[in-house]
Amino acid sequence: MDNKNIKCNVSSCEFNNCSNELCKLKQIEVKACANNSSGIASDESMCGSYKCKCN
Repeated sequence: MDNKNIKCNVSSCEFNNCSNELCKLKQIEVKACANNSSGIASDESMCGSYKCKCN
């Protein structure tokens, strides 16, 4: 049984359900950032599935 959730608090993303901070996608793509050798998670990876609500 697959019962996993993708938690997200990026309110500007079209796929984020802001009321419960859950991503509406079944899966996401994680991409490496340009400066990906610092050892700090926020510098090394990002959600490649992000889509701005404003588009």
